[in-house]
Amino acid sequence: MLLRMEFIKPSLLEAGEEHRLNFMLVHPCGRMEPQSDMTFSMTCSDPEIVEVNGSVITGLKPGETEIAIDFLDDRFSVFKWKVLVRPAGQPAKLKLKDRPRILFSIDEIADFRERIKPGDGSSPRIIDASLLWEEYLSKADAYVEEESFEVLYPSISNQWKVALPLTEPKRVPEPQGHTFFPFWTMYARAIEDRLVVMSTAFLVTGERKYAVRVKQHLLSLTAFGKWYEFDERGAEGNLSNAHLLLGASCAYDAIHSLLTEEERRSIRQAILEKGLHPLAIDIGSHDMHNIVAAKQVAMVYGAAAIMDENPFAAKYLQAGLTYLQSYLDRKRVSGETEGLLYDNVAARHAWMAADLYRRISGDDGLVQHPYLREELPERFFSAAGTGRRKLVPESVGFVLQAGYRLPHGHDSYPLRPSGSGVVPAQACCNASRIAPLFTERDFTCKSYGTVRCARFRGIPERRLGRLAVGMGR
Repeated sequence: MLLRMEFIKPSLLEAGEEHRLNFMLVHPCGRMEPQSDMTFSMTCSDPEIVEVNGSVITGLKPGETEIAIDFLDDRFSVFKWKVLVRPAGQPAKLKLKDRPRILFSIDEIADFRERIKPGDGSSPRIIDASLLWEEYLSKADAYVEEESFEVLYPSISNQWKVALPLTEPKRVPEPQGHTFFPFWTMYARAIEDRLVVMSTAFLVTGERKYAVRVKQHLLSLTAFGKWYEFDERGAEGNLSNAHLLLGASCAYDAIHSLLTEEERRSIRQAILEKGLHPLAIDIGSHDMHNIVAAKQVAMVYGAAAIMDENPFAAKYLQAGLTYLQSYLDRKRVSGETEGLLYDNVAARHAWMAADLYRRISGDDGLVQHPYLREELPERFFSAAGTGRRKLVPESVGFVLQAGYRLPHGHDSYPLRPSGSGVVPAQACCNASRIAPLFTERDFTCKSYGTVRCARFRGIPERRLGRLAVGMGR
């Protein structure tokens, strides 16, 4: 690898919106050095569209222009890229709910605390949420205490040992036979997991030890030069940007009240410039690939976290919701599939955005979409197997997510039982062996008639409990 200069190259701004360029010098050995006082020349082909002032570029009026940066060093080429400036957005019509609003609302926290109380033994429970919560809290405690963690890659022999506090990983040689191997995907998922688990533990228990560790991770992420892996590709074709943005958004919202104004400003700026700005390349996309879907959902999360404090984020909420509505409509009729595993990934992210929108707006239109309520449960229960057929882990994970209100679809996100009759009906209609999870007695459903629970055999409770929170995958 050659000596190179890395930095985020924003492609979309609104009139009045700024982006501060942060330069990272990367040595051939992979060592990285932030460049805060380097000399460079930055010009704009139309200074009426974008203003250049030091390392800050600002959209002035609608139009497209080209930015050029010369580092005045023969070792580096002149960097050029185009920036589109849109008119300043209208004030968002959506008034966001008070914090917390991403992992839980205030009312949901109170309800959740009731659900995880140990039972008195007077009535049997198919799944004992108090036991699940004990396991979840043990995971959060381990994350608070850890000094490092390992990231494993199932398809190759490599593994990373990540020391804490977090620092931006250096680029490593490609595994044999691979080009642009996504090391950061599992790394970013591990960070998202920690941020969400500890944020959830903080919101439910109120114990500050979780928030302290979350803040450490958040502030470490603000010091990264970028949240994607390959500078030459930006946020194209990668999941790390989405996972880090999802985790940071949940965490910022959860511990917002404990942050100083300077800490809020720093994290907000990172969510906007390192999380959202690179994802502008996907605004207007109609691609139903699971990676694109994940990035669109991350836009919704990032905007929901900060748009009441920075209105320039609102366009990402609207873009993500527009994509999601189109995605659900098209998935219902297209028959397009990436296979069970990746359909599962995309479905989980779709649930995440739909449920978040319900929480921040009070509108459950996306949660009630026929694709999520009818087709997906039908597809995954059928794939999960009927009678003596073998259960497919990916489909079990999805239907448990849907039936027990795990809309975030991630090992990290908390268990919330659903009141919907759709999943029980689909489970029983398909003679699924996990139907007893969703109904303890006969019930009547408008679409499926009378469903009799006694037809079905169960699975040991503890195994189902692990599956319900993704621990058994």
